[in-house]
Amino acid sequence: MQIVMSAVASEIIDQKHLSAGDIETAVSRAEESGLYFKNSGGVRICALQLENLTYWVCYSPRTDDVFEVQNAYCHRMKFEEAT
Repeated sequence: MQIVMSAVASEIIDQKHLSAGDIETAVSRAEESGLYFKNSGGVRICALQLENLTYWVCYSPRTDDVFEVQNAYCHRMKFEEAT
């Protein structure tokens, strides 16, 4: 699997000091598990939770094994399963 960044995404990631490795991990895990949202335009949105920090990544498939990140952000948030 190959993850590429659009020019806009690269700039956003640099400006927000986000970890490119964590973003790649988010996309990779989403594709392996199938756990992502998909909007009407085909853009996929996934989340990666690391302790109390959650990354959100918007990306699209270019080919079967190449995915392009278009946007990413993170905030302090933790998902917990409802009981």
